[in-house]
Amino acid sequence: MYPWECMDCDEYYIDLVKNNEFYCTKMRRYVKTNEPSCNTYFKKRDKNRPLQSNRSSCYITTAVVNILGYEDNCQTLEDLRYFRDNYMKKHEEYLPLLEEYDIVGPLISEKLEKDQNREKIAKFMLEIFINEALSAIKDREYKAAINTYENMTYFLMDIYDIDISLLNRESKTISKPKQRKREIND
Repeated sequence: MYPWECMDCDEYYIDLVKNNEFYCTKMRRYVKTNEPSCNTYFKKRDKNRPLQSNRSSCYITTAVVNILGYEDNCQTLEDLRYFRDNYMKKHEEYLPLLEEYDIVGPLISEKLEKDQNREKIAKFMLEIFINEALSAIKDREYKAAINTYENMTYFLMDIYDIDISLLNRESKTISKPKQRKREIND
């Protein structure tokens, strides 16, 4: 247990209230005022600072919520989070992939937010990669879902010139996309 409470954290927003709970952007859920803080506690800078909608370090959330306008708790994101938390985190072989996401996710998210073609790219991500991964999850083809996610990550790293050496796996299950700056059709 940590010696501070959620209300002392910078990720806790008093302007977003639901059932007497306040929204935590890090946990992406509503929390009680006196709930013990998680290990990602950030000391509050400004008690009443407004919500910054584009703070996500998750490029999938950036695409789906910030760019395409879905709710953060939409079925698409909830299904992906459930898969991550209840399948990937429980299988040791996928932990390095989740760690890599923590490294490249914020880099991709930042570049995607600033991209003048962000809406086109976000729609492409949803239609080509995210929906395919969700379909594979629904069909219990978990390795195919993970492979689709990896392909999306490499595709975005390629578009945004993010150095592949940031990924520290000794053996990769897929190869880096062959075509640079792949065209995204409407």
